[in-house]
Amino acid sequence: MKRSIFKSIKDRERKKFTTENTESTEKKITTLTPLRKGRKSPLERSTASAGRCVLTDFNKQKTNHFLNQNYLILLLFILLFSACSMAPRKINPIKNIKIPENYNNDISSLIDKEDISATRWWENFNDDALNKTVDKVIENNLDLKLAVLRVESMESQFKIVRGSRLPAISTTGNYSKSEGPVTEMEFSQSGMETSQSIQETEMYSLRTGLRFELDIWGKLRSNHKSAVETFKASKADLRTVYIGIISQAIILHYDIEAQLREVEISKKNLASAKYNYEISQKKYKMGIVPKTSLEMSKQAHNNFISKLERDKQLLDMKNNQLSILMGEYPENFEKTGSIENNFLPEMIKIPVHIPSTLLKTRSDIVSSAHNLEAARQQVGAAFAAFFPSISITAAANFASLSFDDLFNELSLTKTIAGEATEVIFAGGSKVASYKLKKVQYEQAVLNYKKTVLNAFQDVEDALKNLEFAKINQKAAEGNMISAKSVFKISDQKYKFGVINYSQLLDSERNMLSMLSASNSADKALIAARVQLHSALGGEWIK
Repeated sequence: MKRSIFKSIKDRERKKFTTENTESTEKKITTLTPLRKGRKSPLERSTASAGRCVLTDFNKQKTNHFLNQNYLILLLFILLFSACSMAPRKINPIKNIKIPENYNNDISSLIDKEDISATRWWENFNDDALNKTVDKVIENNLDLKLAVLRVESMESQFKIVRGSRLPAISTTGNYSKSEGPVTEMEFSQSGMETSQSIQETEMYSLRTGLRFELDIWGKLRSNHKSAVETFKASKADLRTVYIGIISQAIILHYDIEAQLREVEISKKNLASAKYNYEISQKKYKMGIVPKTSLEMSKQAHNNFISKLERDKQLLDMKNNQLSILMGEYPENFEKTGSIENNFLPEMIKIPVHIPSTLLKTRSDIVSSAHNLEAARQQVGAAFAAFFPSISITAAANFASLSFDDLFNELSLTKTIAGEATEVIFAGGSKVASYKLKKVQYEQAVLNYKKTVLNAFQDVEDALKNLEFAKINQKAAEGNMISAKSVFKISDQKYKFGVINYSQLLDSERNMLSMLSASNSADKALIAARVQLHSALGGEWIK
């Protein structure tokens, strides 16, 4: 109770003392400083100043609200322009080109289109040796490995371009230590005294910065899309390489089979010519035939010797080519040919109408389409280069004389800045670059048209070649069967003495000639079939 009474008395005394001091101070100020007309007293000015402070805080709040609105509008502006693209509008390069629903050439039989574009269509030949050959080529071929590495390099370039759209963050740390004289000053009763001493100073600093370019004009976006399309084009080009090398391997596989048969035919022809030459020598010595007949039989014998050696050389060369495709040192394959067994595989049938939509998956058309889009995006990037580059930079810098205090709040300096860069004069390089990209885009448009038309021509030519190859193969097979029948009849006649041995040899040589023609026709039929699959493209390699 006493404490509360004393406390109230003290409060009243303190209030009275404060009021008296305030009044006395005001009187002194008024006495010492004569007021001019219209001039406020210091106390009134201090009161007005306090009012202005309150008003200033209110204005600051309004200003901050206004700035926040401006920042929001700026952000929406950036997002709106970032969603835009300076690339020209998409066009259909083949809009005015009449594309048929089916190809002009018709071939007998009808199957589903999936059989044409099967992933591993060569397995429809039902040839285990061929399947092993192709698998080995896919696994070990050096050109395929190089093509895969090219795709990987394009993927790395795409990632580099993609990284340019992301903020760049960097960190730099520094440490320095210095030692030197320091002058110190001291004040004493006798005056200022100076002294020098050797002092060591250490400095620690760490700077972390972030830089982000605002893609207001869509330049970075266009470059990114162009890189994506270029990467996709490289993957389509990889399929083109696969198609070419696999087709070459299949043709070489059956070329070797055909060449082995050709070697066997040449051996039989040489044996027949040798026997005929020996008989001619005996007849010439007996005076039965003139020397001209002897020389003619000798020439035929020598020709078949040369042909056999040439056939063996071709066989070695084809073996070497297939070995290189397999990524191996050239070696001769342990194979023997037989003229009795037909090496022609059982191939799948071709549909009467092959839909032209199959060309949508052809790798060179896919690649050309991606290159066209990449060129279009490059035009947009070149046009966006005319506008200034705007970037935001933020940095945090820690600096201290002691490592323990390096990450203290007092050691931190924050910086945020915006930068706009525009090249005012570059000797016309930007204009030239933009024109270059436009010309390259026009070239890509024409190249796409040409690729599509060439694709249709390839398929039409392949269908026509296949049709001719089938007709020629049937005719050659018929001639071979007829020649075999004639040789059997001639052999029977010779045994009964109706014809002489020379006539029998002529019949045999004709049969062997028809065998060789049938062998070449079979080989041409396989090559035409592979050409058709290569022209159609399809999903050769997933």
